[in-house]
Parts: sequence; structure tokens; C-alpha cells
Amino acid sequence: MKLNAGLIFSIIASILWGMEYSIAERIYKQVSIYTASFYICIVGTILSFILGYHDLKPDTTKIMETKDLSFWFIMFIVVGSIASLCISKSVQLSNATVAALIEISYPMFTILFSYWLFKSVHVTKEVIFGSVLIILGIAVITKYN
Repeated sequence: MKLNAGLIFSIIASILWGMEYSIAERIYKQVSIYTASFYICIVGTILSFILGYHDLKPDTTKIMETKDLSFWFIMFIVVGSIASLCISKSVQLSNATVAALIEISYPMFTILFSYWLFKSVHVTKEVIFGSVLIILGIAVITKYN
């Protein structure tokens, strides 16, 4: 298996999400998910501004001038914000491990929405097999937890 930058960043994200969920479980016992989300957004805003300052003006112009892009950009922000709050609530109400293992089903919904919204198909027999394994894993976790 050849490692490329996309794969490396995916692995790093996975490691960091695992760490973040574990820390979140402890934090949410004492602090509201909304307070935590607020501070995560503040830090994310500052980091994104510093790292992407040169892209901000041309991208904002493109978003404002392109109706289709504007719609999808707003949807991206709204859906992502709601999803983030939902997973935080899940970690708070159950635990980081269960929340993460159930959330791992999102690739199946990615396939569904990629096709439904954009008529884009990225399905192979390996993807279908992996999806079935994920569904079976979620069923086991749900039944015995």
C-alpha cells in the first residue's frame, strides 16, 4: 500500500479524533457541549484564518458570486455544525467508544448522499463488503451495550 498525503492526513485525523473523543467524554461530565463547541470554533477560526488568510478573499468572492456554490457552502456549514453537536451529545450521553463506533457508519451515508445529491458513484464490491461489516458491527454494539 502506497502512502500518499491524503491517506496520511486521514490517519492523522483519525488519531486526533480518537484522542478528542476520549478527552471530550471527560470534559462533558463537567462542561456543556455548547461551551466546548464555542471554544473549539473560536480556536478553529483563529487557526483557519492564520493558515488560510491568502485564500479568504478569493474564496469568499467565489462563494458570494456563485449561486450553486453559495447554497452548498451554507448547507456544508449547517450540516457540519449540527453533526458536530450531535456527536458531542452522543459522547456526553453514552461514552466516547460507543459514540465513535456508531458514528463510523457515516461512510454508508456518504455513499448514499453522494449519489442522491450529486449522482456520484464511488461504490465497488470492496466498499459494499466493508459497509456490510460496519452494519454488522453496529448491530453487535447496539445489541450488547
